[in-house]
Amino acid sequence: MERIQSWTNQNSEWNAIIQQSVERIFRHQQEDGRFSFYCEVSPWANAIAIIVAYLCHQEQYALITELKRNLLRQQNSNGGWSLYPDQPFHLSASVLSYFALLLAGHPRNSTNMQQAESMILEHGGLNKTSSLARAFLAVAGQVPWSTLPDTHIELIFESPESLLSIYDFSVPMRVHMPSIMILSHLNFKVAVPESCTLRHLILPGQTFPKERFSVRNDEALFACKKFLFERLELDGTIAGYLSATSLFAFACLALGFKTSDGPVVSALSGIYSLVYPSRRTLQQQMFTSDIWDTALGLQALVAAGVNPQNQRMIRAATYLVSKQHQGISDWVHHAPKAKPGGWAFSGDNTHYPDLDDTAAVLKALRPFQKNTMYRHPWLRGARWALAMQNNDGGWGGL
Repeated sequence: MERIQSWTNQNSEWNAIIQQSVERIFRHQQEDGRFSFYCEVSPWANAIAIIVAYLCHQEQYALITELKRNLLRQQNSNGGWSLYPDQPFHLSASVLSYFALLLAGHPRNSTNMQQAESMILEHGGLNKTSSLARAFLAVAGQVPWSTLPDTHIELIFESPESLLSIYDFSVPMRVHMPSIMILSHLNFKVAVPESCTLRHLILPGQTFPKERFSVRNDEALFACKKFLFERLELDGTIAGYLSATSLFAFACLALGFKTSDGPVVSALSGIYSLVYPSRRTLQQQMFTSDIWDTALGLQALVAAGVNPQNQRMIRAATYLVSKQHQGISDWVHHAPKAKPGGWAFSGDNTHYPDLDDTAAVLKALRPFQKNTMYRHPWLRGARWALAMQNNDGGWGGL
């Protein structure tokens, strides 16, 4: 009898916890039906947003103060920054965060900045940062463009049938490459104050490769520009990615656009539209996760016993259907017979569906299939996913 009573009590506790979780998910539902959560990735987002604002001459942008506070809160006790909570230190995140704080006016001689310097030098300094971090540092004139692998701007001309083309790179790489090609080819740099230079973060005896100088290829520059402009989202971003959109804004400046010109204004607006109002502060996101959040939210709610016919559930399912991709994009080069039907991670990414999000949405929509409004999109999504299968039988993420 005691065992039965114990199980009953425990079961009652679990039910209460599940009900609280259900209510919490629904508290994140927006008017359009999506479940919207803060997509926390790393300090990179706050750092990049500050760097972009300063290099695009928006030093007075009101959000900078809040992002600066965030970076200071995110700094570890050892002086560095990490990509995830139990990581002791990440070099590239630390360099960009340190640089962003300098640009935002944080004193170089403060204790926390000196701690950061020591950690950065201990882990190899600027020479050991990632290629993406070095791209931002190169735009700011802190490292030469020759520190990045030569992207060979002529690659933009290669067709998908060639031995190597831009379509052979994953989407996260592909959406950054044309901008980096432009910036590197033109050796583009924005001057920063002497007080913000990072020369002291280069280890003694270390050098960078000599600057690359190439004959300007206007035809290739135009092809890169065309590739990017054809893939712009309505909100001005490239695939809803903060880093790709930031490099696109810099590429526009390199091509002669001004910060007051439409493409740059739209890109910056798109970047700052990724800001999320958390309970404590405003946070810059690398991208939004609304489709992923909504798909997983629906799955969790169904597992918790919420009726799919509940109006809030129908609103979420309808949102997912509204975000199904209807147009052909880069994936057609490797799957020419496929028809559109996938989903992306972000609701504002209409060019690059991926398989993990498509699978999550298909699973989320399955309980709604009795209604033709959901059954037909589900079938289109399933067919698109099947068409993306590799020759070896597996699937890639993007």
